[in-house]
Amino acid sequence: IRGSLLCRCRAFTPQLMNFMKANADKAVILVSSDFSEEEFVKHRTSVPKDWLAVPYGSQLQDSLKQKFRVWGGREKSKYGADRRGGIPALIV
Repeated sequence: IRGSLLCRCRAFTPQLMNFMKANADKAVILVSSDFSEEEFVKHRTSVPKDWLAVPYGSQLQDSLKQKFRVWGGREKSKYGADRRGGIPALIV
């Protein structure tokens, strides 16, 4: 999960890209916390094309955030304060 303007995410993404290059048997599914659909589209162009992504603003995006209790701090009003972690987050 990622908000494209956050420094921690910008630092994390290249590390994840390097890991994925060495582990081709794994897959990434992006569940975005970008601030807008425009930011989401821009973000998608900065990651490998083989990374999957949950559609921005979809019910599935909401369900996954709630199931794994991981969302950005600015999303607290939507999902509540009972989160396991913020972003970036890696769920295996």
